[in-house]
Amino acid sequence: MAGIDPELLFLAASRRAVGVLDALSDGPRQGVELRKCAGCGKHAFAGTLRTLAAFGVIRRIGGHGSWDEPESGVYALTTTGCELADGLGDLETWTAIYEAYLHGC
Repeated sequence: MAGIDPELLFLAASRRAVGVLDALSDGPRQGVELRKCAGCGKHAFAGTLRTLAAFGVIRRIGGHGSWDEPESGVYALTTTGCELADGLGDLETWTAIYEAYLHGC
């Protein structure tokens, strides 16, 4: 389906990623708090954060800790992440994602 960002399609397929993006749309959060919002174990949470960081939608604030210990960090959306989170708040976006899913795009 034309007009749907492939990154949005990929990230929207992960409920954990959407949960993290939604939680961060209100501002920076501690990793412990984010994991509760994502509703997953530590290993899956670390993978979700790495994926979001690889797509350039989140960043770790401060230099403390590591990506291997995601609960110890504070995370925030990047400019791209804010745009993505805004897009996920739009019914038209979800309709387009669903249609793309149905058509195998």
